[in-house]
Amino acid sequence: MKSASYGLGLALSCFSLSVCAATSAPDAEQAIAAAEQANSKAAAVDYEWRDTGKLLKQAKAALAKGDNEHAIKLAKQARLFSEAGYQQAQAQQNAGPRF
Repeated sequence: MKSASYGLGLALSCFSLSVCAATSAPDAEQAIAAAEQANSKAAAVDYEWRDTGKLLKQAKAALAKGDNEHAIKLAKQARLFSEAGYQQAQAQQNAGPRF
């Protein structure tokens, strides 16, 4: 009997974790907004990476279809690309030939 109640408790805790892990549209919208803000920062220093705009467009399309998890994943990737572009601009600010 003790093992049966343990198994039921484990099953319920796994179920509650999966319910809590579900993402909502506001989460996706917030992730997309953060990615757009980071992309604006990278674009301001002319280091917007090629695929970032495509990822943002795909994230918005996924959000419109109700696929919030995929929208968040794409938005996070776009944000990381934007942040990397900005960091690249900072690192290469004084780049040039060294004669």
